[in-house]
Amino acid sequence: MWARPARIAAGAGHRVLARIVESLKPGGLLVLDLLGLETLCRTLEPVHLTEYADGRLLVERPLLVNHNTRVENEWILIDGERADRALFSHRVWSAGEIARLVESAGLELDAIDGDLEGTPYDFESERMYVFARKP
Repeated sequence: MWARPARIAAGAGHRVLARIVESLKPGGLLVLDLLGLETLCRTLEPVHLTEYADGRLLVERPLLVNHNTRVENEWILIDGERADRALFSHRVWSAGEIARLVESAGLELDAIDGDLEGTPYDFESERMYVFARKP
């Protein structure tokens, strides 16, 4: 059986980004590839089942919590008569939240795009690409 991971403290995103900013040279570019909240709200399935060729089943049960800022996901792997469980919790950012976070870290936000071709990020985007530069 898998154990529930410890939660990352609030503000961890700020601390991680501060360390990234410290490591960037002036003019250095930060590129983030994220699954945005807007996309997750559109695509989240209450239960997802994957059946593997060897007969194992993986049941995924994601749930948005904490005012849609986290996704908690329970995975149940069924192998014959045995079932193993794992719980995951991830921070999810909206485009507005990530823009504020990047700018509050002292970076200049260049763009938030929905792909690497420069298509603006919106509710139809599959990914969120954030481009920011250290002044």
